[in-house]
Parts: sequence; structure tokens; C-alpha cells
Amino acid sequence: MRTHHKNYESINRVGVVAAPAVVVVVVVVVVVVVVVVVVVAVVFSYLSSSFPFTSAALSLARRLSSVVMLNEHDDFFISLLTFGMGMCSVLEFANASKGTIYWDHVFIVVFAWPRYMMQQISLGLTAFITFSRALSVLRPFKVKQIVTRKRALGIVCIFYALFGICYVPAYSTAGLSWQIVNIPSMPGEEHSNQTKTIQLRMWESSNRQAVHMAISIYNTAYLFVCYSLVTTCSVGIVCSLTRSSIIQRAQIALGHESKCSNLNCISTGSDTQTHRSSVPAREVGFYLSNKTRRAARVVTLVAVLCVACNFPAIVAISTMLFDSQFSIGGTREHVMRAAFSVVYFSEAISAAGNMLIYLRSSSRYRKTFHSMFQRNE
Repeated sequence: MRTHHKNYESINRVGVVAAPAVVVVVVVVVVVVVVVVVVVAVVFSYLSSSFPFTSAALSLARRLSSVVMLNEHDDFFISLLTFGMGMCSVLEFANASKGTIYWDHVFIVVFAWPRYMMQQISLGLTAFITFSRALSVLRPFKVKQIVTRKRALGIVCIFYALFGICYVPAYSTAGLSWQIVNIPSMPGEEHSNQTKTIQLRMWESSNRQAVHMAISIYNTAYLFVCYSLVTTCSVGIVCSLTRSSIIQRAQIALGHESKCSNLNCISTGSDTQTHRSSVPAREVGFYLSNKTRRAARVVTLVAVLCVACNFPAIVAISTMLFDSQFSIGGTREHVMRAAFSVVYFSEAISAAGNMLIYLRSSSRYRKTFHSMFQRNE
């Protein structure tokens, strides 16, 4: 994201006092440590019988493993970074850019960029989950061999590593540093008395504009690819499930109109009993049809939520790509801030909505979620 100095500040940089801010390094280290701890916890939770862990450590490992299996680690980071962005906005409004820290730049470098990276990871994992579900419908007997638990965990780690590498150019051409700046005593009056102070601000390298353009093109293309994959797989799943439901009903209507017999009934009695309490195959067929309709409804809800909540992001990023004034310091800065407020709010709805949908529709997801809090269903 490109940044410019505000017009009312009339800043003349006298010198750079420090190297790139330590805050960025600390945030990156914390994220890496959390990811490593989660991965190690998952591995140890499955190999716990071979290691002398205490019960407390094993319980922590299992809970961290549950977070990974629930695919809520990215949404957790998004929520945490969104809270940090809100705090920066409040502090910037309170200090009016006169403090020792320019919170608008901390907002961008420390919280906005990592949050957008986590949002891209979340969108990529959603596309992967939708693709795996499409495989489960199209290739139901091979999906367990193609999408295994180890491969799913490996893909999660690959997403984190890949996007961490992709954001190296962003942080190598811009960052935070302590700078000596001149700030006018009265905002909006550039020729008023100025006060020289040291502020934590954003620096940019000479090739920052080219890197910014490349990142914007990549982000826009990535969003289009993920949206296309999610939409295509979701439509394929719904069409396949609907067609199988229609075929199933037609087969039942044509071939099972006779009375219940041993060939078209399902036994509900025990093997030791001579009497067989049976249910007509027609009722079983309609039960399966309702089940497939529920599965199609869940997939459709996830796809619609993903596309609808992330659509403002692709509009805002595309606008920034073609309009240089749609940025901080540009003539349409206020419009950009309002647009990204909608983007952040809609993405927060998506992060919370995914969990609620799976929590209500998936008994396995609900069981894993309750096990994290030692709650039995």
C-alpha cells in the first residue's frame, strides 16, 4: 500500500535516526514463533506416546492441534490484528500526529500488511477446502487417499511460508524508523510555527513505487483466482449433489414401488432375532436426499459468504491499482479510508461467519470445538 505525507504536516526530513523499527521485527518473530509452536504441538500430539510429556503439556498440544484442525488459526490472527488496527486509529485520533509515534504508519506497517497477508491465507485455505469437498463429491472413493491429514497440514504450512516470502519485498522497500521532522503547531497552517521532534514514521526506498505496483497486480490476480476456484467448485458441488438426488429419487420411484422385501428394505433388528423390523427403501432414499440437500446448502452458504464478504476488498485494491490518488495522502484519502473500513468490517464478518456455519452444520467440527473447552456434547 502506497503512502504519502499529509498535506497539513509540511514535513522536511532532516535525517533518519534509526534503522527499520524493531516493532516490525518483533511482530514477525511472534508470528513465526506461534506458527512453529502450533506445528510442533500438532506433531507431538500425534506422537505423544513416544515422548514423556506431562499431562498439562499434552493438553496444550492437543488444544493447539484442535485450532489447526478447525482451520481457525488464520481467523484468530485476523481478529487480533484488526483489534490492533483499531487501537492505532484511536491513538492517531487522540494524538493528532503530534506524538512521538505516527500511528497511521504503525497502522499500515505493523497491522494492515500482516492482516492482509492473513486474509490472503484464509482465502487460499477456503479455496483449498472447497476444492477438497469437490473431490469428495466427484471422486468419493479416492478423496481419502488424495487429501490426507498430513497433506492438509503440509498445505497449511506451505501457505504460511509462501505468503511470508511474498511479503519480503514489501518490508524490504518500506518500514518504520525514527525520523527528525518539523510539525506545524496549528494543523492546516503550513507556514505557522513549526516544532522539530523525533517521530516513528514510515520510510520508503527509491524503488518502492515499482514494488507497490507489482504487489497490487499480484493481490488482484490472486483474489480473482481464489474467487473463481471457490465459485466453480461450489457450483460443481451443488449441481452434482442435486443431480444425484434427482437420480436417486427416480430410481426409487421406478424400481421400489413394490412392498417391502428383503431386497429393498433395511433391517433395523439385531442378528440374533428371527423377526426383521424393516423400513421401506423409499423412506431411506428421501432421508439421503435431505442429507445431500443440507450438504449443498452448507457449501453454498460458505461460498456466498466468502465471495460476498471479500468482494469489497477486490474493488478497493483494483481502485488503488488504477487510481494513484486513492491512497493515504492522496486527494481521495477520505474515500479510501471509508472504503477500507467497509473492507475490514466485511472480512471480520467472513472470519466469524465461517466458524458459525461449520459449528452448526458439522458434528465433527462441533465435537472438536467442544473438546477445546473440555465440554461434552
